[in-house]
Amino acid sequence: MAAERPLGVLLAGDPAVLPVLRAALEGQPLARPAEARPDVVFVAAGQNIQAALDQLAQAAREHPGAQLALAAHPAAPELFLAALRLGVREALPAADLERKLPGALERMAGRVRRSAPASSGRSGALHAFIGAKGGVGVTTLAVGAARELARPGPGGAPRESVLVDMNLPYGESPLFLGITPGTSLAEILAREGALQARAAAECAERHVSGLSLLALPAQLADAPAGLSPELLCEILAELRSRHDHVSVDLGIYIDDLTLRVMGQADGVYLVGVQSMACVRNIRRFLDYVRPQGEVRLVVNRHLSDCELSVEDMEKALGLKCFQVIPNDYALTLEAINLGRPVADLAPRSAVSRALAALASGMSGERAESGLAGLARRLFGRAPGGR
Repeated sequence: MAAERPLGVLLAGDPAVLPVLRAALEGQPLARPAEARPDVVFVAAGQNIQAALDQLAQAAREHPGAQLALAAHPAAPELFLAALRLGVREALPAADLERKLPGALERMAGRVRRSAPASSGRSGALHAFIGAKGGVGVTTLAVGAARELARPGPGGAPRESVLVDMNLPYGESPLFLGITPGTSLAEILAREGALQARAAAECAERHVSGLSLLALPAQLADAPAGLSPELLCEILAELRSRHDHVSVDLGIYIDDLTLRVMGQADGVYLVGVQSMACVRNIRRFLDYVRPQGEVRLVVNRHLSDCELSVEDMEKALGLKCFQVIPNDYALTLEAINLGRPVADLAPRSAVSRALAALASGMSGERAESGLAGLARRLFGRAPGGR
């Protein structure tokens, strides 16, 4: 990373915490002071949580192209959660800045590099899948799309794709792929410090299709309770350095970990079905999480004769549908029971074709259009393949 262009960093915030942040930034090869057009606005938060949130909101207005970062002392969980909702990409405890800051700067530099017109080296796209309610098929779509992204790209160029199973507490991706993981996140967390992120990348299991899988533990008692947002970011950054596409199955729950993934993601794929319960939950999700990256609606198990049409959902939500996946419950259930991706079991099926279209949109291989009228940011979407 030493050869990277240093990030232009603008400091703001509590005068009592600013010296700590300024001292931590001194000597960092990836940071330089900047007043105009900063790459990063770093806000130092003190005891007044609302004041810090106001400064973050002001920074977002005044510097819309900059990444937002937060250093808080003391480290207040409610502040970090609210900051993530405002679009903060890095939230660090001021008491541990010396150790946490270099990794945060590397991640922010990586985002600047990925957004540049031309880039060198691999820095894969991050895709987050989350469901509007239970039973809508999040894992089916995450597995199917990740498997499609393991196929060669345009011109036959090879692609590396990995799926990270964070669907707590069960994590069913290994079942969908017929894989028995040899190593899980729980075992990785038992390792020391900087080795954890590298170990995560090296322990991903390889499927016969070429897709890699980083899975949850086989036993619920071994669930990765020690997985911090900072360590998760390091693991994802390591995976992105080795893969063209990193897909994460987040299940249906929103917490500090899933918010952090969505904040890092290039695309957030919100999965729902044609039901009023989903419409209600999607609206609440958008109100709560909309600043967290690019939200794309995927309607699974599409029914053409349903009283609630996709167009009705789009109108109610003010959100265009990114992709429609047709209903073939028998096929998808058979694929799960056999431990095979749908596209491998029935490559010519309508579901397989829709999953290929979804993956194509995720990788930017199809034109995208449309705007969500009330969004704070622009959200590129493509019409659903119906």
